Amino acid sequence: MKLKGIPDKGIRRLVQAVAGTDLDAELTEVIEKAQQRGLGVFGLRKHHEVVSVGEDLPVSYNTPDDLEPEKLNGTCCIILHSYDGWDVEGIENDLEKLTQYSNDGSTILVGGTRGEDGWDPGEVIIVNAEVVYVF
Repeated sequence: MKLKGIPDKGIRRLVQAVAGTDLDAELTEVIEKAQQRGLGVFGLRKHHEVVSVGEDLPVSYNTPDDLEPEKLNGTCCIILHSYDGWDVEGIENDLEKLTQYSNDGSTILVGGTRGEDGWDPGEVIIVNAEVVYVF
């Protein structure tokens, strides 16, 4: 798998999950525990502030050209397409999309109670979003 121009250590660690390393098992366990607590939607996000596991995330804003920012119902993320065993193509696409939006901040795994379609391809707005893993 080639991921061009992705210097972030967290993303490299996430890519290792695809290869079936210990991180793969760790993330699968994290997601399963989150599901038991009622979280059903998961996504990846580059977050500009330092966050901790369990921390609630603020809602995001949509800022259309020349208009006032619009408060959304949740936190914008790139939807994680496969978490029941890692899908190489799916995770590669998710990571590529993530780096198109930002290379700043920490890479985090976000979980929430439900998701809404975002404006961009692959984007999900996660409602009641919380940090479930920090890379």
